Amino acid sequence: MPINEQKVDATNCNNSVCISIPHLLIAADSGNKTSVELELEAGADPNCSDIYHMTSLMRLALKSANEENDEIAKLLLKFKANPNLSDINGNTALFMATDRANDSYLKILLDGGGNPNSINNNFYSPLMMAAQIGSITKMKLLLDTGAKVNFMTHLGSALSVASAKGNIESVKLLIGRGADLDGILPPLLVASANNHVDVVKELLRNGANPNPDNIIKGKSVLDIIQSFGNQEINAAIGEKMTLSEEEYYLKYHTDNWEGGGLAGDTILESI
Repeated sequence: MPINEQKVDATNCNNSVCISIPHLLIAADSGNKTSVELELEAGADPNCSDIYHMTSLMRLALKSANEENDEIAKLLLKFKANPNLSDINGNTALFMATDRANDSYLKILLDGGGNPNSINNNFYSPLMMAAQIGSITKMKLLLDTGAKVNFMTHLGSALSVASAKGNIESVKLLIGRGADLDGILPPLLVASANNHVDVVKELLRNGANPNPDNIIKGKSVLDIIQSFGNQEINAAIGEKMTLSEEEYYLKYHTDNWEGGGLAGDTILESI
């Protein structure tokens, strides 16, 4: 039953999940900060939830973004609302804020102790979700408050997710923050599977291994990528494997490439 169809009851709830919506949730849903404050001062549990285990912090994150919701969230946190409680799908308020709320609401939750490295029932972290929707500002907020850039599940990392979606700016940000270019589910593989040529080239330019040791269903990553049949991707990978590391670096990271060999008489110390 959808949240907005739950039966409203005049009974509040204390440290329990209610079949009917408690007063505090009703007040928060209405966006009335004064009503929320009155409920909290009267002893309402700031962590009370509905039948889906969704607290006021979570429900506010799913509502239309506005300053009033931000202020209510601050008030709830002041009264010890826990931003790390999860709903029946394992989503904390951070997941919902990452997906739906404004940047300021996400920051309030992070400043209030929200865990940027939590994981939901779909084996996603908030950073992976931000990478999926391509929100650079939310990715930066999460990374700046402790999100692990290489937090990884069997679904890969945030870089794997961004590469699969073809979000080139997200890919660049994560690489700049030290993302592992290979890993359990190589970003190069998922970018190739979705024909994101620009992402493939960006990964290769930054050192992605076109032939890692990973064996997936009896095949190497390189064999799988080549089987997709994207000629431009296969050509980019072929070039990466043909040129020496120094030649490849000079071609894509300096203005001194002359073709056919190293430009200059010394190997770059910065490699």
